[in-house]
Amino acid sequence: MWLLGHSALAYFVVKMIWAASAFIRKDSATKNKGSKTISIAQRLAFTPALLLFLLPFANWPDFMHLGILRAFTHNLFAIALVPLLPLGILIALRFVTRFEAVLLYTASATHMLGDCVFGSFFFVNPLSDAYLGPFQFNGPEDLLFESIIGIAFILAFAALEAKPLSTYLKMELSTPKMTLEAPLRAFLRRYGLFLVFLLYSLFALTQLLMNVYLQSTQELVRIAYLAIFAAYVFLLSYIFITSLSSKRCKNKT
Repeated sequence: MWLLGHSALAYFVVKMIWAASAFIRKDSATKNKGSKTISIAQRLAFTPALLLFLLPFANWPDFMHLGILRAFTHNLFAIALVPLLPLGILIALRFVTRFEAVLLYTASATHMLGDCVFGSFFFVNPLSDAYLGPFQFNGPEDLLFESIIGIAFILAFAALEAKPLSTYLKMELSTPKMTLEAPLRAFLRRYGLFLVFLLYSLFALTQLLMNVYLQSTQELVRIAYLAIFAAYVFLLSYIFITSLSSKRCKNKT
């Protein structure tokens, strides 16, 4: 499964958990007198930090998608253990809450689900080379499924997440200068999330270019999927450029 499919699958799985927890958050909010009314869209939207980290966590095994290295990231041991270290760091730096860390861990696990259906997943590697994957990666079934879920993802992303994410990136770029108390933490909080978003966008663009050179059995399905993938990369680029432009305009004033 390509990056768009993994991102969409993780997004909707985690969104269902987030939506269920929204009822709990609503109940606790109603107990506080004088609390502002929050719309359904605002309640369903991810926190920007969660959204930024959710996408890389959903796709981290494919950052080592080279030959034999793929088997070392696409197995139960890697999926279960590798995310624990970065999640511990994110919690320690207070970039995410513990509940958000659980959601990011869930997003990482959905990568296994996607490749178990479209592609291959080596469950107990390096103990065994056996893998599961009934449908061929980049085949017509894969591209058709990713096209459908990708369209739904882009629409949901644009409707619920794009505006708060862009606002958050503007805020990160316009934070005050680093203090002497915690320079590393201040630097990471000011630029870290922005760099994560930039690297993920570049990775998405790289996979899009890779897809152009790979052939599939149904060319029309592949062309349609490339158009959807391009729309997703454009959406990421738009958020990045508008956030950066806002910072430059603020510096000139």
